Amino acid sequence: MPLQGIRPIALALGLALLLNAVLSFDNLWPTPAIRPDSRISLEFLLVWLALLGIVGLPANAARRATGWLAVLVTTLVVGRYLDVTAPALFGRPISLYWDGRELPDVVGQLAAHLPTWQKLVIGPAVIAALWLLHRGVQALLRVTLVHAAPLARRTFAGRALTVAAGLLVAANLAGAEQTWPYVSRPLVTGWMNQIRIVLQAMDPALIGSTLPASPAFSADLAPLHGGDFYLIFSESYGAATLDDPAFSRPLQQDRARLAGRIASAGAEVVSMRVRSPTFGGASWLAHAALLSGVDTRDPARYQFLLTTDRDNLPRMFNRQGYRTLGVIPGLRTRWPEGRFYAWDRLFDSRTLDYRGPEFGYWRIPDQYTVAKVETDEPGHGGDPAASRPPRFLFFATISSHIPFRPLPPFQPQWNRLLGPEPFDPELVADSLAKQPDWLNLQQPYIESIRYSFAWLADLVDRSRPGGATLLVLGDHQPAASVIGQNAAWDVPVHLISSDPTLIARARRLGFQDGLAPAAPAQGLGMHELTRILIDVLSGPTSDARQHQP
Repeated sequence: MPLQGIRPIALALGLALLLNAVLSFDNLWPTPAIRPDSRISLEFLLVWLALLGIVGLPANAARRATGWLAVLVTTLVVGRYLDVTAPALFGRPISLYWDGRELPDVVGQLAAHLPTWQKLVIGPAVIAALWLLHRGVQALLRVTLVHAAPLARRTFAGRALTVAAGLLVAANLAGAEQTWPYVSRPLVTGWMNQIRIVLQAMDPALIGSTLPASPAFSADLAPLHGGDFYLIFSESYGAATLDDPAFSRPLQQDRARLAGRIASAGAEVVSMRVRSPTFGGASWLAHAALLSGVDTRDPARYQFLLTTDRDNLPRMFNRQGYRTLGVIPGLRTRWPEGRFYAWDRLFDSRTLDYRGPEFGYWRIPDQYTVAKVETDEPGHGGDPAASRPPRFLFFATISSHIPFRPLPPFQPQWNRLLGPEPFDPELVADSLAKQPDWLNLQQPYIESIRYSFAWLADLVDRSRPGGATLLVLGDHQPAASVIGQNAAWDVPVHLISSDPTLIARARRLGFQDGLAPAAPAQGLGMHELTRILIDVLSGPTSDARQHQP
């Protein structure tokens, strides 16, 4: 083909790819910046089809349609930026229902701490940025309409590529996992769900019919004998650490060491596997699934759930006289939907008040978090005459969060963690020198799980005097960039207790001895683990097998 024939094709393809890039970018974690995503996006396909339709319109109508399309695309770009940036920076997604309520207060609080000149500049700067974005989008659409869309309409190759892209996106929307490497996560469907949530939240009866039944949270907790209960979600702790030799072999001695520490503390451990509702991220879906007993694989269902007053594990423990503590150090902003759990006290990034060296974007070492909570909210130490109530402590860890470096050093002297120098300077320097390597994540991941095993072993020792029971499980597998594609969504679950009766009851309900449970023939969903846990924590007279709407 002559060079002059190749140029229009190359220009058309380049414009289509650029338009897709504008609508399919992702977050450059852990910054507010973005990075390109070469996968095709649903939003690009919709805009592309609109452009193909505009080509056939009269000039004036085409000009008006392109103007309105530019407004829509600008809105999609801003929406995508918020959608990919909020989870990376704040540890949770944007919620139209909750954040819409809180936005005036949040803006007021932020503005109160800004100098006067910044208050005067920030508004015009945002308006100018949006105007420039809109003008750039408008120019891109006009050029694409002239040089790419007509060529695609009149050539067989252009029509075939458009149909192929449509089929690929349709298969992705239908849930075909094989399309994930080629199609970016849709924005439009997520925001449509957000709007649906706002509308349905006005009608509690409608939400009740949308969500599946919850379990009956009726356990009397008699098997705990008034001891503390720790529910620890270990970030990115997946079944790959058991099944993939690249991870299981390096961690074999660490797992054996943890098992030995559990035994030497006079406790036993039994384990099982469950299927997480999420993979590689969105930990909040896993947290909600276990705490509520509701399947949260659909993020919209999660949003619906948090607008209700459904019963859950923290509320159940609170009714039995426990003080419920939510410990979420990755939470860096207000969390109004957290009211669903009715915590007696919430520890987040701010309230933990960490002033030591910062390790990565999430800053706070898991070991410090445990030490801080134990100091601020001590247990009763096994003394039945103690005035403090037993604790239900939910902890979502962060030190094993991708990219796993820099990793805090383990501190065997826990009393130093809250002091002015929690770690030896040379250990801090060594840790901070190991910066993230996004092309080599396997070894850092192994090191982060090894760190988790180390402080967990110490916590088992420290919790023994109070007769505490620990449930430790993964929230999800690490990302495919760590363990490869098409991995199972399974995570390990470990129940640690000094009470042989409780351990025996757990065995009868499917738990296996040790820290390396075999994969079951048919896996349980994480929300199904809730019902099992309620049964484990029920005395002989409790009936934990009822269900409620």
